[in-house]
Amino acid sequence: MEIIAGDGFGLRAHRTRQTPLLQMVTEGAELHPDVRISEDIAGGIAPDFQSAGFRRPDEIVLIDGGRYADHLVSPRSAV
Repeated sequence: MEIIAGDGFGLRAHRTRQTPLLQMVTEGAELHPDVRISEDIAGGIAPDFQSAGFRRPDEIVLIDGGRYADHLVSPRSAV
């Protein structure tokens, strides 16, 4: 549950190696193949833009087929 509740999918957590997904990122560890986790902006009620005004994509697939796919990036961490 820490993976979903915390900042485990954020770019900053990956850069500082503070993510519970570290083994997936660095060692290729996998979850069950049926696991798919995404941030679904289009299907939610939150606005499709960030506080700085940047538009967010409709969906960001984070884990697909049990494998690490992507991380979340905010304009502040995209340095």
